Amino acid sequence: CDIELSLDAGARTKIDELTTKLKRSTVHFQSLVDRANIYFPFIEEAFDLRGVPQDLKYIVIQESAMVADAVSSSNAVGYWQFKEASARESGLLIDAYVDERKHIFQSSLAAAKYFYTIARYYDNYLYAVIGYNRGPVGAIPYTDVDAFGNRKMRVTAETHWYALHALAHKLAFEDALGKTDPPMWLQPLNTRGETDVQTLAEAEGLSTEEFKKYNAWINGGKLPEGKHFIYYVPRKGKPEQTLLRHVGGAARQIGEK
Repeated sequence: CDIELSLDAGARTKIDELTTKLKRSTVHFQSLVDRANIYFPFIEEAFDLRGVPQDLKYIVIQESAMVADAVSSSNAVGYWQFKEASARESGLLIDAYVDERKHIFQSSLAAAKYFYTIARYYDNYLYAVIGYNRGPVGAIPYTDVDAFGNRKMRVTAETHWYALHALAHKLAFEDALGKTDPPMWLQPLNTRGETDVQTLAEAEGLSTEEFKKYNAWINGGKLPEGKHFIYYVPRKGKPEQTLLRHVGGAARQIGEK
């Protein structure tokens, strides 16, 4: 995040232990790499739109292992583990029809907005990472006002655990991504006003069950009238980069920064 980090021996030990644990199961690690290769293009696009550093994208693995309908013990939901109140504050739509916490692009826009907002206060993305876990106010005890705006930071074993985990996830995964082709890819398409889920699924040769596997953000069989949504369709082979983009402003832009 454009910060030069100096890790002391204690921090290095903790981060080494975390990265070793992440890679302990080759099968599980590769499954996360495959999932990241599928979903990261959408996160990267959302982060570019918000102007936040791409180093933060690895936190989605830390939060949910990129499982759309992951639910925590505190009822945080989705890829970026938003609670309902903070999700709504960040512009995500949650109603009887949809829960955009489970939508990879919309939730990533919201997460980027949240990171950006916290970073504006601290002028420091390391503290913004802690703030993502603790909340903007809850992070204050773990920050140093003299370090606001610093572009050189020292990381110790006493640095908040969430930041240490974020560093470990970046170090564990960044060199593994893009080296193997995932088993499939997802193409974003615009509903263009269509509200019937079965109709959307059948148009792509999918059962409704298979369709909703990749669109867990849809709660039932209908979408609300008068709105456009981006949905995802599984494809085989290697995608063209242009087919991975949410082109032409098709996705609803939430909360200008």
